[in-house]
Amino acid sequence: MTKRFLLIVGALAVLLALPTLAGAAIAFTKLVKNQPANSTIYVYTHDEGHPATTVALNVKGGQPTISPDGKIVAYYVNNNGGVLHFVTIATNAVVATTNFCGPQPPVWAPDSSAVACTLPAIEGSPSIASVTTTGVTTPLAKWLPGVGLGLGAPTWSPDSSMIAWVSGAGGKLRLRAMKADGTGSLIKLGSFSQSQNLDNPLWGPKRIAYTLMSGSGTNSSTNIWTVKPGTNNNSTATQLTRYKGMIGSGPSPLMWTPNGKIILGEIDMEDQAPTPVSINAATGKITKLGPSGNELTGGSPIAASSDSSSALVLFASNVMMGIKPTGTVRTVSLSTGKSTLFMNNVSYMSASADWRP
Repeated sequence: MTKRFLLIVGALAVLLALPTLAGAAIAFTKLVKNQPANSTIYVYTHDEGHPATTVALNVKGGQPTISPDGKIVAYYVNNNGGVLHFVTIATNAVVATTNFCGPQPPVWAPDSSAVACTLPAIEGSPSIASVTTTGVTTPLAKWLPGVGLGLGAPTWSPDSSMIAWVSGAGGKLRLRAMKADGTGSLIKLGSFSQSQNLDNPLWGPKRIAYTLMSGSGTNSSTNIWTVKPGTNNNSTATQLTRYKGMIGSGPSPLMWTPNGKIILGEIDMEDQAPTPVSINAATGKITKLGPSGNELTGGSPIAASSDSSSALVLFASNVMMGIKPTGTVRTVSLSTGKSTLFMNNVSYMSASADWRP
């Protein structure tokens, strides 16, 4: 986006139209005909004591990801990866652009100062970078001969100082981390007795969760393991879930609840939509999220509430099976499993850190 403001009068009108964001905010795109890559981005707010408000931003893009503080939306121009943009919600103005990122959505630092993103796999070029909200890009890892990266998005430490990812060399996959500003050396986050298909790292309040495939053939399965971050090879990895299902299927972590007691994720199975689940971070117990329905429909958790009591889950039909696309977001209680409709006709959604039912 190159235009920031068309007219000063227009900018003032936007400021008057937008709500004061004192509480939680949600960014989303709607399901539209033919699924164009760049759709209008909306912001929904429902502050205590005020009616719910939905405002269309003056930008179009894909995968809008709102900052934890609810003030800025990062998005791609061209979906499934593209040029990364930032737009401030209060002014409805594009504040920065940077290089091509994706295909994973940008991942916000907990302090809302920057995002981490993956870049195109070109040998010798940066493949993971941190990008500040002013557009300053810092490369953290490069594609090198014999070295690859996992498919999962990079993940931030709780204090926003470091970014972790999966790297591979010599046929082995390991967790690595580096300071987000690019200073210092590459850090090993523990050693692991198994490294087959290590992926999807997710840094929680105290531990990092990740997926690991074990076994082979019909006996293969994917489960979640956790490890306490350390700067040496003495950290101990622990298997959390004991899932047994279809070949290669299993739970993947997407987010921790703020209290660190639950991991929200999904179970992926070949030729089927994912099943949204919650995982007890102490026992590994897996619980399906949301109402029962057509087996060809599935969903993914979007956000955990700030009080760790609920989750937002986006349910969508498996369009590969010829079913009419749907995008329904439900609020699901993590204690009772009961769910209520939150919003229909949603293509993509993210929520600020202070979201609550």
